[in-house]
Amino acid sequence: MERSFGLLFFLRKSKSKKELPTVYMRITVDGENVEISAKRKCDPTKWNVSSGRMNGKTDNVREFNAFLDLCQHKVYEAKRRLMEVGRIVTASNIKAHLIGREGNKRKMILEVFQEHNDRLNELVGSQFAPATIKRYKTSIGHTKEFISWKYKVADLPITELNYEMINDFEFWFKSIRKCDHNTTMKYLANFRKIVNHCVKMGWLQIACLQNLSLQPGHMPVQSQTAGRGKYLYTSHQCYSYPSEALHILFSLYSRWIHYR
Repeated sequence: MERSFGLLFFLRKSKSKKELPTVYMRITVDGENVEISAKRKCDPTKWNVSSGRMNGKTDNVREFNAFLDLCQHKVYEAKRRLMEVGRIVTASNIKAHLIGREGNKRKMILEVFQEHNDRLNELVGSQFAPATIKRYKTSIGHTKEFISWKYKVADLPITELNYEMINDFEFWFKSIRKCDHNTTMKYLANFRKIVNHCVKMGWLQIACLQNLSLQPGHMPVQSQTAGRGKYLYTSHQCYSYPSEALHILFSLYSRWIHYR
């Protein structure tokens, strides 16, 4: 947990004297600070240094200040997201999160999977056996086939990772690849490592949880197995999930609760 946190809006003079100063945000965490442009300009005579907002009551002023309020909200939201996934809250991490959300190239599932395999391959012989990289190479091949079969595209953004995809992935292994249950679970366990990596890096904002109806305080109190799915009973409803999708989702859900 950070010991100190600060957010300041200020004006920075433009290189050209003809242009108005640009509004910047200075984020400070434990003495480290970063600056991000708010992409708005303001007349210095109308700027309130104490409040970090424009003086006035016109509609234009209200709109201008509302935008800065939104920028402030995004900073605190980025901080909360980092805490949710267990990452260290630093000024640099907050900036990276904000910039990444606003315009960096989207992370893709197969791209992240391949990066993982490349790093793993460099450690074969010292930390991993050749059979390990072979297993992950097979897994990325299956993931590629599944994405092509289900979505008719070469790759998918990691933001598409959700309950439906994991559920369909399990179905694909058992129906299209004709894998038995244990083999399917082994392949999905490899895929789960990639999902967890995306969550830890802050690229995936617990997207899998968006399709769950469960809320804090409504954790399952009883379960029983019936066929290929597990039925979970709460005080209000019964939910049916395939077993590996269940394992992935609730491991992420537990982490989400822990960091709230």
